[in-house]
Amino acid sequence: MRTPRGFTIMEILIAISILLVGIVGVISLFPVAIKVGGEAITDSLAANLARSVEESLRSAIKNRKVAYTLGADRTHVLVYFIYEHDGVYDPAEYGRDRIRKDPVPANAQDVLRGSVQDPPYGTPWALDSVILLPIDNSKNAELGVGYRGNNDREARMRAYLDGKVFVYPEGDPGESAGARAHSGAGNPAVADDDKDDFKEDSPDKQFVASWAEKMLPGEEWPLRVTRTYRYGTRVRTDVRGNPESESGPQGTTLYPMMPEGAGREEDPYATYSYAFAIRRAFEDGDMSNEGRRYVPANELFEVKVMVFKAFARDTTHAQPVYFSSFLLSR
Repeated sequence: MRTPRGFTIMEILIAISILLVGIVGVISLFPVAIKVGGEAITDSLAANLARSVEESLRSAIKNRKVAYTLGADRTHVLVYFIYEHDGVYDPAEYGRDRIRKDPVPANAQDVLRGSVQDPPYGTPWALDSVILLPIDNSKNAELGVGYRGNNDREARMRAYLDGKVFVYPEGDPGESAGARAHSGAGNPAVADDDKDDFKEDSPDKQFVASWAEKMLPGEEWPLRVTRTYRYGTRVRTDVRGNPESESGPQGTTLYPMMPEGAGREEDPYATYSYAFAIRRAFEDGDMSNEGRRYVPANELFEVKVMVFKAFARDTTHAQPVYFSSFLLSR
């Protein structure tokens, strides 16, 4: 009777080697899967936030809009509206442990009347809840002038590139310091154009110069976002549940934030913040009947929502983790 033959050492080593190769291949997929899963969660949360902001903007311009004219000018009808959404806070220069919560006007007309109680910097136009539309009320927008080109598309593009871009919340150094009228005190013609802030206000001029070398003809500067609406902010409260507060500069009221680990980690949106830019849309209506002249109707606007995670204030060029664009009709 023959004795059964077992495995040799060499056969066992070969089998183990093959098994290890398979295991290593599977394990190497784990970091990739974790990264992809994390990115999917980030995209999902950011997309939900962007959609929520879009819905709030559409609701605000429909229900809390004010149309008005300035002085003797009856040609241009200007528009602002009151925006309400979680995150309408101002971290400003008060550090990471304090925020400013602006009063939201109960009546949208209070901004125009100047009857908002205790507005920041003494003007209701500095409220982060007040959104001024970048209506073209310059002489180029007057009937009979407009923008000219070799064809309708070229005229529209000229008007589009010439039109102002307003970024909210406002983070321009001049306006934030009160050296310049916030939102032009309701006049878009004199309000600061935020599309050149990256070039004009960025502290890193070498970085700006290197960016300029890469720009294509006709390409616009990237938007510079220095402040955001902070989502999921938790304010410290007293034993009765009322928010604690203290006096801040320029007549502002500051609210201490809850420290990390005090329930803030339960909110998945606590590290997210956002900003949005608004400009007159390329597809805006035309009040001219000429094929080579374009007069903006100021009825359709393009909005870009930028969502950030762990946003660092006053960065040279903050990169959003997600952004979306949509058209907003006044």
